[in-house]
Amino acid sequence: GHGFFQHEPLYVVKESQCDNYIVVEGNRRLAAIKSIIAPDIIDNAKMDKYLGKITPTIKSQLQTQIPVLQLKDREDAWRYIGFKHVNGAAKWGSYAKAQYIATVKHNFGKSLAEIAEQIGDANNMVKKLYQGLLVLDQADLNTDFKKDDTYAKRIYFSHLYTAITYENFRTYLGLSADFEDVNPVSTENLKKLEQVMLWIYGSASKKIAPIIESQNPDLRKLVEVLGNKEATEYLKNNKDLKIAFDVCKGG
Repeated sequence: GHGFFQHEPLYVVKESQCDNYIVVEGNRRLAAIKSIIAPDIIDNAKMDKYLGKITPTIKSQLQTQIPVLQLKDREDAWRYIGFKHVNGAAKWGSYAKAQYIATVKHNFGKSLAEIAEQIGDANNMVKKLYQGLLVLDQADLNTDFKKDDTYAKRIYFSHLYTAITYENFRTYLGLSADFEDVNPVSTENLKKLEQVMLWIYGSASKKIAPIIESQNPDLRKLVEVLGNKEATEYLKNNKDLKIAFDVCKGG
């Protein structure tokens, strides 16, 4: 309904093995353009309500006036895309931001410090997001916890990356402060990882509610409990965070 914003070009690259340009940012907008120009290609009743609004002028503009910015290569693209989404107008949430950071690190071999500098974000925040994603992905791949089965039907990602900043939490899972490797939790600690993720996120299929209702004060209480063996055992057996926290305080 807004037309095409001239200050939001499609980002494209030309790759040697391909005669066409590859759209690396703006594929959804490109799909929308195609469906407006040729609505017949969409076998979708949802398009019907828009057909009356598609005038010849709109079609003409979309066929001739789409702003495109050609980038040198895909590696060049991450700088543009990252700044736009991480700190620009089209802000991503923390989980999407973490996935972006991981993609750049793994695909282009950029250090977390380089990524932080390029996107104008604090270095420690980039590290926190990346570490949170490593732990989440490992739990999803190597334990019975599944990220698409959280009790709340969404991932409150800040719970996890904030927890990782606490020494008790890292010690419980055997993590160093500066871990950056994929699958950072050792095999012998995977059961602990699964348990922690269920405490934080629960499970819809198993009808397990998380014990973290709000990050403050519940997450801090969980971190305290994890630093105390007796309190941790109580939590495992009784799933009552309030009493487990009292146990580690000697209550």
